[in-house]
Amino acid sequence: MADCGLAPCVFEIDDALAVKWITDGQLNLSENGVLLDDINSLVSNLSNVVFTHTTKKANSVAWGLAKHALKIAEDAYWMEEFPTCIGDIVLADKPG
Repeated sequence: MADCGLAPCVFEIDDALAVKWITDGQLNLSENGVLLDDINSLVSNLSNVVFTHTTKKANSVAWGLAKHALKIAEDAYWMEEFPTCIGDIVLADKPG
């Protein structure tokens, strides 16, 4: 994230409890605790990173990307474009 110049950065998560666990920064013993602890480790040295809660409906692009990620084996990222599989969602989410 820092290597790509993506700070400041806001992560909108549709799980309020996960946001609380991440922002509290405490050791988490839930079944997803390892993942949440990894997130804390990755962002602990970054400034201007914020985690907020949003509704699942407002997070439809992220859900589309997550579904797409389950279908591909390689790492992927997009800097100035987006995959065609979420094109309709992105365009519907675009203001104006």
